[in-house]
Amino acid sequence: MANRNENVSIRNFVFGETYSRTDVAETGKVTPPGTPRAWNGIVRFKNCILLFVTLDKKDFDKKSRYNDIFEDAGQTFYWESQNRNTSKSPIIKSILSDNNTYLFARIKEKVAGRTEPFAFVGRLEAEASEGDKPVKVLFSVCDYIPSPTDALYNLYHWREEAPLSQKPALTAWRPTKRQTKQSGQGRLVDPEKKKAIENHAMRMAAKHYANLGFSVDDTSSNSPYDYLCKMNETQKRVEVKGTTMGPGTVNVTFNEVESARSNGCETDLFIAHAINVERKGGKFITSGGKKKIISNWTPKDADLTPTAYTYKVPAQ
Repeated sequence: MANRNENVSIRNFVFGETYSRTDVAETGKVTPPGTPRAWNGIVRFKNCILLFVTLDKKDFDKKSRYNDIFEDAGQTFYWESQNRNTSKSPIIKSILSDNNTYLFARIKEKVAGRTEPFAFVGRLEAEASEGDKPVKVLFSVCDYIPSPTDALYNLYHWREEAPLSQKPALTAWRPTKRQTKQSGQGRLVDPEKKKAIENHAMRMAAKHYANLGFSVDDTSSNSPYDYLCKMNETQKRVEVKGTTMGPGTVNVTFNEVESARSNGCETDLFIAHAINVERKGGKFITSGGKKKIISNWTPKDADLTPTAYTYKVPAQ
């Protein structure tokens, strides 16, 4: 219960690095578990929820063989709660809506009699849920790494490469619509869908600033911001983000951040969220959407999470 009043230092963890439960406590600067197995499944803290998941459950009791599976080469994750949880359980409601769930995962519980550590997968965003006892949840893997460490690669692709005797049946449903509160921009696999959402967001932003009396110049093809808006002596840059989810998080580039931090001109962050997308006649049709605007946007380091690095390979 002490953990509920503690904040985990999430920024201390490295994507793809492995940690025992004790390592997690030490790295996250929280009270360690009372016993080696005390942190099992869902562990709640003041600022986040940690999920500890073992994928290969063939040696588990049948009642504990929940389906926890990465799909789409690691970009999505299907998870089933323990049977004592329902969609009305406070912890499940938080997982579905609060945008603060982080995953630690491993393939096997033990190898050669030794307990295996968990790899830090990163933040998850619930996209849809179904059922009770267990609750089935479809997550986007927000911190998906295209060029992962070996530990992450093995997790991402375990179901594809596991022997048939170890492979769980993919009973996870494919939701026909988003059923839960959405809270972040996430990552989109389909480039056409992604472009349709971006274009919709750009139209919303252009209309908003034009209605305020600004002239709106599209600079997205040659500048690290999307619009340059002018009215009399007033000038501002606008960075536009679009998502079908909520405005909780958005993906930004290094250049976008540096541009917003520069002293040359004030920048607005315009987030078009809750955009509806349908596929009709082979094309994506967008509609609706809400706007959230952060005026004079100057992103702070504490609000930025690095998800990739460029590594300079030394010459041989």
